[in-house]
Parts: sequence; C-alpha cells; structure tokens
Amino acid sequence: MGAVRGLLGLTALGTVAASVLHYLVVWGGNVMLYVALGIAPMPWKWGGTALATDLFHKLVLSAVTSLVFVALY
Repeated sequence: MGAVRGLLGLTALGTVAASVLHYLVVWGGNVMLYVALGIAPMPWKWGGTALATDLFHKLVLSAVTSLVFVALY
C-alpha cells in the first residue's frame, strides 16, 4: 500500500487529501479482503471494539506511510 500512497502523492491532491484517501483505500481494501476470504463479516457486524481497533491500526499504518512518503519526497 506504500506504492498507492506514492502514486497519490504524484497527483494534484494535497498532502492531507492524499493521506485521507490513502487511509480510506487501506481500510476499505482490507475490509474487502477480509470479507472475500471469509475471515470476517461486514464491518457493521464486528462490534464497537473490533471496529475501533481495526480503524485505529489502519490509521497508524496510513499515517506512518504518509509521513515517510513526505519525508522522502
């Protein structure tokens, strides 16, 4: 997903907009993968704690990826 952030960084989007879009792509892509593989049901069936944990972990991943991209670019 770092390559996706790099590609978003090359568009006309600002840093914040590209980072938010990257977060949505990371989380949405993982949700689709979980559901397609039968690992988890749709997010609205996860429960509050599981959903908050997953959202937070993807936020950290996306934020660090964006910070590294900005630092290197």
